[in-house]
Amino acid sequence: MNTGLDYTLYVGFGSPPTDYELVIDTGSAYTWIGAAKPYVETKTSVRQEGQKFFIKYLHGSAAGVHYKDLVTLSPSLSIADMPFGVAAKTDATSIRIDGVLGLGPTVLGKNIVQPNNDELVPTFMDTLLAQGKIERNVFGLSFAPATSRAVVNGELTLGGANSQKYTGELNWVGITENEPLNKYWGFDQVIKYGDQILQPSSAGVLDSGATMIYITDKAFQKYSESIPGSKIDPSTELLEIPQESIDKMKSLFFYINGISYELTPSAQIWPREFNGLMGGRKENAYYSVVNSLGNNGGDNTFNFIMGYVFMQRFYTAYDASNSKIGFARATASGEPVGESTSAAASRSGETSVQK
Repeated sequence: MNTGLDYTLYVGFGSPPTDYELVIDTGSAYTWIGAAKPYVETKTSVRQEGQKFFIKYLHGSAAGVHYKDLVTLSPSLSIADMPFGVAAKTDATSIRIDGVLGLGPTVLGKNIVQPNNDELVPTFMDTLLAQGKIERNVFGLSFAPATSRAVVNGELTLGGANSQKYTGELNWVGITENEPLNKYWGFDQVIKYGDQILQPSSAGVLDSGATMIYITDKAFQKYSESIPGSKIDPSTELLEIPQESIDKMKSLFFYINGISYELTPSAQIWPREFNGLMGGRKENAYYSVVNSLGNNGGDNTFNFIMGYVFMQRFYTAYDASNSKIGFARATASGEPVGESTSAAASRSGETSVQK
C-alpha cells in the first residue's frame, strides 16, 4: 500500500493472527512490530528469553525483545517460528506505522539481537526458503506513483520476479565490492543530469524504506544550480523549484551496468497532493524528489540512496543467493500519476509467490 511516503504491507502475527502494517524496507534485515499497535501474544508466540534487539536507522531507532511466532501473509502463505522483534521503545518521527519488514541481506542483521553467540538472525526471506515456501531466495518489488494515500498499487513477489510488472529483460548487476556497501543491496552507477555528469561511477544502495533519491552534496549542488531559481525550502529541507522552471528541466539518467534509466522532469517533481506529508505548502509549491545526503543525516558511507520514488518508476529484483540486483523499466512508470496498473486491494494482491 502506498502511504505517500513509503510502501507498507499488512502481515499477521500469531494464531489467530493480528495484522500489523509494516514498512517494506530493503535497507535493513530485521523485522519488528509494536510501534503503533501492541503485540498480541497467542499460543504460537515464543519469547526468546534473555534476547533483546536494537536497530538504528538513518532517522531514529527501535529496541525491544526478540520473539518467534507464526506469521501469515495470505490465507495460503504462513511461516512458522519466524524470528522478529517486539518493540518496547521507538525513537523515530518517521515511524508512523506498526513496524518494519526487513528485506535487506542477512548480514545487515548482525549484532542486532544480543546475546546471540555472534550468529546471524535468519531474515524473513531466509525463513521462507528454509521452510520450502519458496525455491529461490529472490524477491521482486513493483511500485507505482499515486496521487492519494492508502492506494494499493504495489506488489511484493516472493521467490522470483513478476515479468508482467516490467518491460524488456531484467538488467542484473552484481553487488558492489565497495565496503561496507556490499553488505546492503548496494551497486555502482553513474548519474547525469542531461549531458552533465553529477556523479561519476560510485557506490550506493537501494532502500525502499527511504522516500527520496539522495545524492552527494557536490552532486546536489550541481543539480540545483542547473535549475533556475531553485532553492532549499527551510520548512521541508527539500529543493523548491519555481513553476516557470519546470519546463526547462532536463531528464536525470542513471547508468547501471551500461544501461541508462531515465527520470523525466515530471517524474522529478514530488506529487503536490503529498506536500503536506513533507511539511510543505499544499498550493503553488513544487519540490524535487532529489535531495542531498547531507540534508538528511547522511555520512560519507553512501554516495547515493535510491528510495521509493525511484522504485515507483523502475522494477527491482533482489537475488540473495547470487548477490545481484535486477533493474527494468516498470510497466506503470510511463503512465500518468495515479493511473497505474495496480494490484487488487487485498492481502493476496499485495504478495505473490513463485515456486
